[in-house]
Amino acid sequence: MAQYSSQDELRQELRSWIAQFAPLIEPAAGETADVKRAKLDTIRELRRQGSGLNIRTGILSGPEDAEIVDTFNKAWHELDDLERETRRALANLSPGDPDSEVNIAEVREKIELREAREEVGLEPQDVPSDVLTEFISPPQVGQGCFLGVFALGWNGFTLFHMIFMIGGMWRSFGPIALLMLLFYSIFFAVGAFMAWAAFNSMASVYFELNGTTLTIIRKLAGKTFEKRFEIDPNTPVVMASPSFGIQGKGGDTPEQITFKGANGKPIPVGTPPLDSDRDKIISRINAYLAMLR
Repeated sequence: MAQYSSQDELRQELRSWIAQFAPLIEPAAGETADVKRAKLDTIRELRRQGSGLNIRTGILSGPEDAEIVDTFNKAWHELDDLERETRRALANLSPGDPDSEVNIAEVREKIELREAREEVGLEPQDVPSDVLTEFISPPQVGQGCFLGVFALGWNGFTLFHMIFMIGGMWRSFGPIALLMLLFYSIFFAVGAFMAWAAFNSMASVYFELNGTTLTIIRKLAGKTFEKRFEIDPNTPVVMASPSFGIQGKGGDTPEQITFKGANGKPIPVGTPPLDSDRDKIISRINAYLAMLR
């Protein structure tokens, strides 16, 4: 009899616990901050009571006990989520309440935005400039001339060799000799890349960032060449090596200031000659991007 009495008492305690839990599942419309605080008190009390009930549910053996025990277990596992939801709701109703829970990511983003505005010298009431313009690098005439001469010699020798080789093979094999063009296209592609690298070296480079539209501008011999991209403002700018390029000291590919495009692809814009300039430019770019988020 004592065992049955103990089971009956436990059933009643579980029903009482579930009855206190039930109003927490569906919040009523227009609940005030005081109601949310009262719910947090209820959750704390349910957690205190439930820790003891958890240990004792094993003694229930009646056919009707499976449903009540299962309901209790599911409700017990929901307490953490309900507490989190209630604390966040309280944060909206009573900002700064010590019992509330704020969105850490949002707070961090606001702090970073404030730091970004300070980085570019803006007061809280100031409106940021619509366009950010940064000078990347002056013309590197020596490097450009070297690459240009090398590209000219490479392409000239390839053309000379191609003419004589295909001309000789034409006599023996006829039009089929034109298939050699596929072979020589590899060497012309390398020569074209070197010529492009020479152009980039001899041109002054800067860019304009207007919202999420990036315009890379190169000037050479009084002419301006522009190329536009859409960028991802949520990804900070970094120094990164392009997938291919002219190798620097030790065989390393020089790192460039690199944006992430809206399509997910990297967009290198160039390399400032001084590390100090590089760090300042990256800092200003990332500050501008932070204000777009």
